[in-house]
Amino acid sequence: VWDQSFPNYFEYVNTDWTIPSVTHYTHYIYVIGGVDEEGNVLDTAFVFNPEASTVSQVASLNIARQNHACAVLQGKVYCFGGDDGSTPLSSIEVYDPAANMWTLLGVTLERGLTGLVAVPVRYQDRDYILLLGG
Repeated sequence: VWDQSFPNYFEYVNTDWTIPSVTHYTHYIYVIGGVDEEGNVLDTAFVFNPEASTVSQVASLNIARQNHACAVLQGKVYCFGGDDGSTPLSSIEVYDPAANMWTLLGVTLERGLTGLVAVPVRYQDRDYILLLGG
């Protein structure tokens, strides 16, 4: 349930941003990419730990992106598509929290997609990320 009195742990980030992608893994919440108040598309990523009441910046994306989709699969955060402020992206990046590193995958989406969502699903004993929209 949304609670207006919940503390704003992102105040220290010192910027307002929109259109990031947000996903969670275990008890961490990841806020990835987006665009700042000056219109700059961001490559930054942050992790919020509500149990410790902390926000930390983690490794930057390889490609700044907004309007993208992220989901967790097998302990890694995957980011799909989005745009760089002018061009739809077909690239896919994966973040390894243990290594604090983003890697561009060798495979891409069939075309650049923006405004999509990513949903982790389990089907016939296998894990997938389902992409919708774009």
